[in-house]
Amino acid sequence: MLFSCLVDSDFICTERFMLDDTVSRGGYDDIPVLLERLNAYTAKWGTPTKELNILRSEIQKQCIAAKDSDENLLSLTVPTGGGKTISSLAFALNYAVQDKHKRKRVIYVIPYTSIIEQNAAVFKDALGAENVVEHHSNVTFDPKKTSSETVQRQQLACENWDAPVIVTTAVQFFESLFSNKPSKSRKLHNISDSVIIFDEAQMLPIQYLVPCVKVINELTEICNSTAVLCTATQPSLDKFFGECKGLSNYKIPEICRENPEKYAEKFRRTEFVYDGNLDDDELVFRLQNEEQVLCVVNKKEHAKKLFSMLGESEESICLSTHEYPAHRKRSIEKIRNRLNNNLPCKVISTSLIEAGVDLDFKTVYRAISGIDSILQAGGRCNREGKNNRSDSLVHIFDTGEIISCQQKNASVARKIIEKYGSEIYTATAIKEYFDELYYYLKSGNDDDFNYKNIVKKYQRFQFKTVANDFKMIDDNAKTVYIPTEDNKSLISELRNKKYTKKLFRELEQYAVNLYLWEFEKLDGASAIEIVDDEFFILADSKYYSEKTGIIFPDSGLDMGIFVGI
Repeated sequence: MLFSCLVDSDFICTERFMLDDTVSRGGYDDIPVLLERLNAYTAKWGTPTKELNILRSEIQKQCIAAKDSDENLLSLTVPTGGGKTISSLAFALNYAVQDKHKRKRVIYVIPYTSIIEQNAAVFKDALGAENVVEHHSNVTFDPKKTSSETVQRQQLACENWDAPVIVTTAVQFFESLFSNKPSKSRKLHNISDSVIIFDEAQMLPIQYLVPCVKVINELTEICNSTAVLCTATQPSLDKFFGECKGLSNYKIPEICRENPEKYAEKFRRTEFVYDGNLDDDELVFRLQNEEQVLCVVNKKEHAKKLFSMLGESEESICLSTHEYPAHRKRSIEKIRNRLNNNLPCKVISTSLIEAGVDLDFKTVYRAISGIDSILQAGGRCNREGKNNRSDSLVHIFDTGEIISCQQKNASVARKIIEKYGSEIYTATAIKEYFDELYYYLKSGNDDDFNYKNIVKKYQRFQFKTVANDFKMIDDNAKTVYIPTEDNKSLISELRNKKYTKKLFRELEQYAVNLYLWEFEKLDGASAIEIVDDEFFILADSKYYSEKTGIIFPDSGLDMGIFVGI
């Protein structure tokens, strides 16, 4: 923390000297003003009359009522569709303005960039775009849409998080906390005196669960920050935090204290059905006979295979990680338009669609996985409650296509499904799933939750080793930039080695991250242009399609619409 203060001060002093003190830092609205804006924003909704809106209003009132809490670690458990985005913001701002708390900023930590873009748009609408800074791989700052001074302030705020509302990824947040690099460490002192919302808390990486829990605990106990674990499927982290605090029966206080089963039942808009094993032919036959259906599977290759079996059609769409972000946004909007206009829409996806992507299908199929993933997929079915619950089915099916690291999750999920049947959505079933999963994963020395023994190295001040070992994303991944009509000038700057922070920020909208074996497959086909031994451009346009995103040699899947998140 001291290192962060020193480094950030040094950077800012140098910046002022080099730029003759002309840098536009700060100038944001303070927390009380943001709270006034939020209140004005929600007041437009008026008095709710529909049952679901009445329930959302109840939840929001409970979040506001928790503003006087003396706790620095809390959970917020709200079913899918319960309005937790605005409710959690209402808690954070109301809590932050209290004299006994006086928090300086709100930091949202979100697992997927697809959710960040959606949530940040809500925050900007409510609080003013100038007060909300997105810091993640897909963000760009468009001077055409806002003043150049605001753009500059937001770019600078990404360096040290001095804005009042920060929206970032779990990767960016935790890897910064465990980094030994000055450029990443300089934001640490601005994480103190904050309300930190961990959205989709069940997505905390299991292999790093112990170090993540310990660092959250340190932020709350030492750095005067308040952490909120926010999700529809609350993981059983009481024991982990209790061990940090030396308390044997510790229970994380809940913000929404009404009977959780009440809200779970009230917000349930689907029926869960376990179909047993479905082979691909049977699955595709079922999908072809649906009007608006989402099918979520565990592997990208399985998704591609099912997509090819559906056949080329405007209504058949596949979601994967092989599109660049700007392309992805266009594709997601196309899906949303088809659903909103009641047009046929058959989407096959990996799990990246599950958390927070605001889409509403009539029917969902989910390959066996963890209960949390199954429930998140179910949240894309009858999301707005337009159809009868009995007609809105979430089909869970077994398949041989499952990633090895998901085997234990799937095994525990089968036991919960066998015991609870269609009632796997209840708080009791969710808690039992996580308790069983963590017990199942538990080995004698916590290796399954403390990969590479991060905690011991951290306590020994082995900062460089910890920074190298704590990688939430595969360190061997390669970023490839996709040339388009829109980015010709950017690609030209890259080729001419005119490297700037602004250039790479803008190029991120055209970047695809590939596993090493995927990269080598393209490189072996002479499809990769290497710039300065460090940056990679897709050299042959035949390996990228507006239908399929990245095409690998001999993939044979150049048909239909393929969307990546």
